[in-house]
Amino acid sequence: MKMADSGNCQLYKLVLQHDKKQAETNYRLGLLATDFGKLEQGIPYLRQAIKYNQTTLNIGQNSSMLQHYSIVTTTLMSNSTVPKLKL
Repeated sequence: MKMADSGNCQLYKLVLQHDKKQAETNYRLGLLATDFGKLEQGIPYLRQAIKYNQTTLNIGQNSSMLQHYSIVTTTLMSNSTVPKLKL
């Protein structure tokens, strides 16, 4: 993990300590975890992102979140490597 990614991870976790319903923060933290092969750690964040994004009704972003969640869960079930996901 790069130093910048580590710093982002800490920042995202700090934001979630104050407001766990931040969809974008959950999404980015989930992507960071999966990008570094930590699929099982990333899935809860992606789930939360989808859950809380529905309350803001951002359909385009929710579609992207659902797509990434699907890729990660399918990869985890098949024991293959997850492709690098883009924001």
